[in-house]
Amino acid sequence: MSFDADSPVSDGTTMTMENSLSSELHHPDRFSHAERGPAGAPLPDRTRRVRPPSRAADVLGRKWSIPIISELASGPKRFCELQATLKGISPRTLSARLRWLQREGVVGKTAFSETGFHEAYHLTEKGLALRPVLRALRAVDSAWARRERRPV
Repeated sequence: MSFDADSPVSDGTTMTMENSLSSELHHPDRFSHAERGPAGAPLPDRTRRVRPPSRAADVLGRKWSIPIISELASGPKRFCELQATLKGISPRTLSARLRWLQREGVVGKTAFSETGFHEAYHLTEKGLALRPVLRALRAVDSAWARRERRPV
């Protein structure tokens, strides 16, 4: 934007070199392209403040995360139990995904001794918070299946 120093602005005020950059960046009617609707009009405040649930979406979006979390939602499971119920996952992939879910704080591991040393995986508080999301995904899947007339 070019202008003469101390040039009048359309609203009748005078814009100087000092306040031009500040008003340009912080003017209430100026929004980034991401904050504009399809016709270029500014979006309402409630719409502009919505942020995608990126961390939860990242956890659930990783391959095998939803099946693993779904299995653990019913209670703690040993590695071999998870591997038996999750058809098609290799032990290496299951191990890597469980480690990653542990680092994310979604899955925990508990050691116990029945006849020897064993470990069981369980959902942490953070993982348990995903149960409503899993239920909602199942409901959507069922609705789509009914619409397409196929079994879930």
